[in-house]
Amino acid sequence: MTRCPRWLLYVMLGFTSLTAHAAQADDALPFTVEAAEGYEQEMALIKKADEGDVAAAFNLGYTYYTQQNYPGAIRWYGRAAELGNDRAAFEIAIIYRDGLLGEPDQKKMIKYLTLATKHGLDLALMELAASHLQGTGVKQDVKTAMYFYEQAAQKGNAEAQFALSKLYWSADRGVEDAFASADGQLDEWDARYSSDDRKAGYWLCQSAQQNYAPAQYALSYAYGFGQGDIPLDQKQRKLWLHKAAANGSEQAQQEIANSSVAWYTAAERWAKELFETTPEPTCPNDAGVLKG
Repeated sequence: MTRCPRWLLYVMLGFTSLTAHAAQADDALPFTVEAAEGYEQEMALIKKADEGDVAAAFNLGYTYYTQQNYPGAIRWYGRAAELGNDRAAFEIAIIYRDGLLGEPDQKKMIKYLTLATKHGLDLALMELAASHLQGTGVKQDVKTAMYFYEQAAQKGNAEAQFALSKLYWSADRGVEDAFASADGQLDEWDARYSSDDRKAGYWLCQSAQQNYAPAQYALSYAYGFGQGDIPLDQKQRKLWLHKAAANGSEQAQQEIANSSVAWYTAAERWAKELFETTPEPTCPNDAGVLKG
């Protein structure tokens, strides 16, 4: 098979940094996120936060963030982070990443991202992975990036699963891995994150099964041309293509539109499928490949 070079891989994955916003739904927040409305609410939150109320501290941070009072946001997000809230540490990291206090501070960004991963916050793991992949604030290291993507992927994050699958397809990493040690032998770390078509297929399947449209479209492509251990299978290609389109993939929708047949042929096919059970798409789902 022909694998993509890293520069193209970056384009495919996009690597747009995550947009942080405290009001977004997140499993790490077991409380309602809302900004204080007026002086009295703000004072009440300050009193609670000073007494160790993590929700109050976080909401104060969010209040000041929405007011563009970033020093105040950092102060109270910092208090929430001290009280054990990983999402608060992530919010601070993003403030430093985006340079909201002046110039971006990558060193502090990495510090707070690392703190935010203490209990496995997906957002922080994804951001750290992207930082290591791009060399932002840290030395560029694909394998370390894969480690953080893997941590998020194992927690069921579909975007991380998709990113990890793409990195396992990367051909130029495979060349680097061959010279990973002085004696030419791969150590455990290198072996775990060297190019592996089976692992790529597995993680792509995991992501697609969660209805992540980019993964479904990529899986359709893999079945359409045969990629790695994914065999050429036009039936599976079609099933995954339609899944991706149904889940909002514009690429899949355009491909279907471009390949539309005459209306009467489509009508005949629709009438036939009306009385048939549409099979569910399948993909490589053997977790045993991760042990190799």
